[in-house]
Amino acid sequence: MASKKGQREEKVEELKKSVEDLKEPVKAFAERVKSAVGSEAKSFAEDAKELGKEAKKQGSKVKEGVEKASKTVKSRAKKVGATLSGKETVVKVFVEFEGRQLAVEELTARAKEAYLAENPAAEIESLELYVKPEENAAYYVVNGDASPSYKLAL
Repeated sequence: MASKKGQREEKVEELKKSVEDLKEPVKAFAERVKSAVGSEAKSFAEDAKELGKEAKKQGSKVKEGVEKASKTVKSRAKKVGATLSGKETVVKVFVEFEGRQLAVEELTARAKEAYLAENPAAEIESLELYVKPEENAAYYVVNGDASPSYKLAL
């Protein structure tokens, strides 16, 4: 049995020597890995820094674009606001038939005049005008009220 014990001790000593022999190569390998990882980490950090700078540049461009769009929207909103706030566009409508031209504005004034001549105390809130060239007439409705007498000759 002593021989087995001696053999085991011999094997243990061999293993210890093998471990000692491997310490230096493992240490060198660990240093190389550490160095490689360190340089890669440094490279990644530099890349991240560059990406951060690029993102900042893009952010500035986006901000400029938003500011420009905002100015455009504000300008257009002012134009629309001016239109909606009471600055009316001048519109003239004409009815042409049989070589004649009638201004709707003139027909409207005639309808108001005719209605107020018959109803002097009345107030005109709404006026609808129906032009019928085939009858050579225009009919009007005042404040929702219609009458056969509300007729204008063209």
